[in-house]
Amino acid sequence: MSRYKKPGLIAKGIFYRYQNQDFRFLQNGFNSIILQIIIIASSLNISLAQEIPVHLQGFPALDGGEPISFVANQEGDDLLLTKNKSKIMTTIFEKLALNGYYFPEIDSVYFKDRAFFVYGSEGPVSLITSVEWIIPDSLTSLIPALLGELPQIFSTEFIDKASLRFLEVAGKKGYPFATVTPEILLTKAHPESLFYAVRFSTSDFKRVRLSGITADGTEHVSFKTLERVAGIIPGQTFSEREALAIQARLKRSELFETVEVPTFQLTDDETFNWFVKVKELPSTRFDGVLGYLPGNQSGEAGYFTGLIKIHMRNFLGNARKLNLFWVRENQFSQEFNFYFMEPWIFDKQIDIWTSLAQRNQDTTFVKRGFSAGSELRFFDPLNLRIDGQFESIVGLSNTKTKKLGPDVLNSEKFLGGVGAGIDTRNSFFNATEGYRISANFQFGVKTITGPDSVLSTAEKKSSFMRRSVFEAETYLAFTTQQIMVTLFRFWETRVPDIDLPDMFLVGGIQNLRGYRENQFYASRVGMATLEYRFLLSERSYVFLFSDSAYLEREKINRSGLNSEKGIYSGAGGGAILSSPLGIVKVIFAMGKGDTFSTAKIHFGLVNEF
Repeated sequence: MSRYKKPGLIAKGIFYRYQNQDFRFLQNGFNSIILQIIIIASSLNISLAQEIPVHLQGFPALDGGEPISFVANQEGDDLLLTKNKSKIMTTIFEKLALNGYYFPEIDSVYFKDRAFFVYGSEGPVSLITSVEWIIPDSLTSLIPALLGELPQIFSTEFIDKASLRFLEVAGKKGYPFATVTPEILLTKAHPESLFYAVRFSTSDFKRVRLSGITADGTEHVSFKTLERVAGIIPGQTFSEREALAIQARLKRSELFETVEVPTFQLTDDETFNWFVKVKELPSTRFDGVLGYLPGNQSGEAGYFTGLIKIHMRNFLGNARKLNLFWVRENQFSQEFNFYFMEPWIFDKQIDIWTSLAQRNQDTTFVKRGFSAGSELRFFDPLNLRIDGQFESIVGLSNTKTKKLGPDVLNSEKFLGGVGAGIDTRNSFFNATEGYRISANFQFGVKTITGPDSVLSTAEKKSSFMRRSVFEAETYLAFTTQQIMVTLFRFWETRVPDIDLPDMFLVGGIQNLRGYRENQFYASRVGMATLEYRFLLSERSYVFLFSDSAYLEREKINRSGLNSEKGIYSGAGGGAILSSPLGIVKVIFAMGKGDTFSTAKIHFGLVNEF
């Protein structure tokens, strides 16, 4: 849509005479000579046979450069000269033009002793004396970006680069219809040098302001949802930077498989809209993992584990989210979670969510919880969060150890929290660049409620509780296929009467790979992951990884747990492959002390419908 008018010479079709020397300016500019000779030369069919050198006399500008030679048949001298003369002249003209010599003279070309000989002169060198930009007042702010070091040698390459730079900068400022017309003015002529002034005349037309967005490829995502997710602000100016930001927001929304860089289009009412081509994702994502954990050395038999995630990312339209999560880690432990999010409350950038969860941990305790919160997306890509949480713990008699009484006290927790996050990833599913940072802090009270047999021995019935969660991940592309992913996590819980349900569960496919699911209890966790990915397609890759974690736990006498600090590491590899059945996951992981016979292998299938 931007316009760049190629320069012609101002003094067209005129002869300038200086000290008995003629300097001709052709009607179509400097490139006309070269173009006409290239056309003639391209019509010749020269068979490959023998390399023949070209010797130049009278062209000092080409001394020390790459030697010129041609491959030709074993022809007679006259025929070789006829077939190659135009090509030789074209090559010489092109090489001289790169050095600023646009008006060479060829006196003679002949063939002798299996070599070409060219006699002539390179003519005057073309130099630039000044560059002037004629820019409307609305674009004067662009001048610093356009000014640069003035080249000494005149070249059409300089004209092209300067013109395209103006169009690029003007487009980013919201003037995609701006035009530039270069003019070349001869200011002085000598036998050895020609001096030129270059003038760029520009115009801005009108600034493009956009009122909305339309898309090609949407089926279930409404226009209103598309506009909200894209973060369209009525009246914003078109720019390449904003177009890329809109593309990233749409790709992070989980609603689209592919999103092209938005452009703009003129509507029927003579206004401009953003326009983007997209391919929708199915609204429901099913993620299943089947794992097998081999028996240990004490004679415990191996067993299967399982995980099911159902993620509805456009539930009932409007980009609502409904998630169901179930996981079975071993024979005695399982967890269920329900999550619902309603976006754009009061038609603002505010989302509210609620969650219900229950966890059965061995025969030790049952934890039930309810939480709700709100996310405020005022400054893209920054978001702010507030949340509240209620949690109830019921301790169970540990029939596994035959111990009398529960290992875990009954308790209730009331927590409130604040948090913030920033997400610049270029895709939600398979990012290749960008980063995500998230921090959340919760404060509240934990109250011990039972059982009655131990309430009198508890030092405190109520105590202050603090929980901190920080995560950061980055994506760096070495090439279009090779991606390095880094992930760092820090989790901490602080409460005087700490118990097993207050701690974080670590281990398994969700965080520390190479270990059993939720194998470790820890009150303080620091984890680092380094993962190399080789992309096979937009949604398929193979990978190698290394996970490391520092785990810290206080002593809990009732549960028979001693205080512990340690560093654990795991490594392995796998593949995420897109197939007609869905996305297939295969992960092979080994923890500390593992052999190939005790390694953890996980198979998963993600289906979208």
